[in-house]
Amino acid sequence: MSVSDVNLFLLHFPLLPSSQNPSKMATLKPFDLPEISSLVASYLDNPTLACCLRVCRAWHSSFAPLIWKEVRVHVIAGSTPRGPSLEALERHSDLITKLDIVDRRLGLYSMAYPNLHTLKLYCSDNTWPQPNMFAEFKKEMIPINLIEFCPSLVRLELVGIGIHIQSDFWRAVTELHHLKELRLGMANIPSSAVGAFLKSCKWLESLEMNFASIDVSNIDASVTFPRLRRLKLESMFGSGDIDVLLLVNRCPLLRTLFWGPEDAGRWQDYFQEFQRYVGRVDWSRVESLRLQVHILDRDLAIISNEVQRLVELDIYGSFGRYSFKALRRHFATLTLLRVGDKNGIESYMLREILCSCPALEVLGGSVIAMKEILEDRPWVCVSLKRLDVVFQGYESEKHLVQLVNERASTLARLEHYISIHIVVPEP
Repeated sequence: MSVSDVNLFLLHFPLLPSSQNPSKMATLKPFDLPEISSLVASYLDNPTLACCLRVCRAWHSSFAPLIWKEVRVHVIAGSTPRGPSLEALERHSDLITKLDIVDRRLGLYSMAYPNLHTLKLYCSDNTWPQPNMFAEFKKEMIPINLIEFCPSLVRLELVGIGIHIQSDFWRAVTELHHLKELRLGMANIPSSAVGAFLKSCKWLESLEMNFASIDVSNIDASVTFPRLRRLKLESMFGSGDIDVLLLVNRCPLLRTLFWGPEDAGRWQDYFQEFQRYVGRVDWSRVESLRLQVHILDRDLAIISNEVQRLVELDIYGSFGRYSFKALRRHFATLTLLRVGDKNGIESYMLREILCSCPALEVLGGSVIAMKEILEDRPWVCVSLKRLDVVFQGYESEKHLVQLVNERASTLARLEHYISIHIVVPEP
């Protein structure tokens, strides 16, 4: 960091006039200002920050909160531990705002972290080598204590331990009144804990479940999620893998929905089951939709017609004339459109999208004829950043390659462009 950077900063954040407090201003040093310390620290890596701590007490006071702000404790059986010692963690626990734990030492779970905002608790096979390890720890209520000692939690992520967590843990999570985001990975919520788990989610704004299983078929009709705006259900498995879609009806503020089953190989079964659920789910409030399952053209049309305002659509299915017709009413608001399956979508559809969607930033998923893309109006998608389509033409149309590239070059914000041109034999 140069002196000019500090001077520029002081221009935007001038010191108080010395007349207001002459005695203090006479001894004020640049690092006494947290804004200066933060600016300097943004240019330094952790080893350099650690060296700064040893310079003097003043520097230690300035840089300690910055180096302890985010901490990862990583201990896997058979490997060298990474991260601070338990003693150091306890001394600086009040400075930690983000903590990742990949460790099963008891002391970690009995400390108080009063200012912790983000907690990630990860359980791997090497970290918890015995299936009943968590059950043994339950005697000391370690995971529950960890939650109770972190009253300021805003984000909680649990990976690989959901199969062990029972109702008592979720009751403790319910008491986290600032919690807004919950992420579960490789989790299996037992039927005995479903009620407590859903209650702990009541005031969330974002819920993610990845490689997870939960049976919501018998939940109480009064269960709602009045603040939930983002619901991501990826690679769901078990008997309730499609029933979870009905949670959408209990989220009056939901804007983002991501759903996909774990067993993609059963796509024929899923699109038949999905047909039965399309009419039972309230899609109207969803603005960003990603469905990781094969769906039919008519089903996608039903969803597009019901949605009030569509901003992002990422689907794997047959995108045909019915869904395209329904999508037209959203051309003005679309920023992302991905069609994973090429069945049904035609060149004229992609051409009209490029000529009619001014807010579009991402487009991908099919083959388009070079000749057709150059017809009609100019492209209006001036915000386009990513274009993932394959341009195709005949041997006699090789001269069109340059014209297509010239058309793409007019998009000033384009960052990723698949410039692949398949030349097929003449019919």
